[in-house]
Parts: sequence; C-alpha cells; structure tokens
Amino acid sequence: MSRDSFRNLGLLFLRLTAGVFLMSHGAQKVGKIVDGSIYAPDFQFWPDLGLGPQRAFMGLAASEFLFAGLVVIGLATRLAALPVVFSMCVAAFVFHAQAGQTPFNEGEKALLYAIIFSTLVMTGAGRYSVDGAIGRWRQNRKHVIPGRTESGRRVALKPA
Repeated sequence: MSRDSFRNLGLLFLRLTAGVFLMSHGAQKVGKIVDGSIYAPDFQFWPDLGLGPQRAFMGLAASEFLFAGLVVIGLATRLAALPVVFSMCVAAFVFHAQAGQTPFNEGEKALLYAIIFSTLVMTGAGRYSVDGAIGRWRQNRKHVIPGRTESGRRVALKPA
C-alpha cells in the first residue's frame, strides 16, 4: 500500500470517528429542539454570544450534528469543519473557562475536537469522500473534449 493510500485511509478514519462521536452530542441537542424544550420560559443557555439562548443553542446543535455529518461523508469538508472549530473553541475558552475552571481541564474534550476539525480544515477530506469523488469527476471531465477520443483523434459527432 502506498503512502498516499495510508494518508487517505487515515483521513477517512479521523473523519468517521470524530464526526460520529460529535454527532452523538449533537443528536441530544437536536432532540431538545425537536421536542420544543428550548422554547420553555425557563430555558437558559450560556454563552449565547448575543444571539439569545435559543439561537445559540440551535447553532451549537447545527455545528455538532449537521456540520459534523457533512464532515463524516466528506462533503464541503473544509467549510463544514469551520463552524465546528468555532463552536468548540467557544465551548473550551468561554463556557469551560468560567470562574474556577480552566479550558485545559473541563474543556479538554472540546479542545480535542477543535484540534481534530482544524486538521481537517487544513488537509481536506482525502480521496475516500464525496469531495474526493467530485474532484475525480471534475478532473475526468477536463480531459473529455467533444468530438475527440481520449487519444485526441477526431470522431464524427451525431447530429442532435
């Protein structure tokens, strides 16, 4: 197996494991949105970043479930990983850095997710992803010229 194959398998493993684990956290939040408990008068969520507790909670749920799901399948991976990195940094450095806490103890899990998804922002999804399939398809389309074979010979085009 080539070095490139191992790299791509490593990226696949990283995307699948980190994404599915994060999606399990997000699924709990999506459940609260679906059952309407975030609209209760006593619902509180901090930090709301000036958006209000419901919107901030929905943003976190989207980053942990929707965007992590896009990373799992490898669709728009670099863009999809950005909201995850942002929300995990807020979780570590704002939420877990409250009085008496440090982001490096209580926020350790959020920091690890931020590091993993930052790595995916830098590397992309790899070959074994929807992004990789789209890239290969686009590359193959560049080489196909209407009216010519792959070797460059002309062929007769059929009238439409």
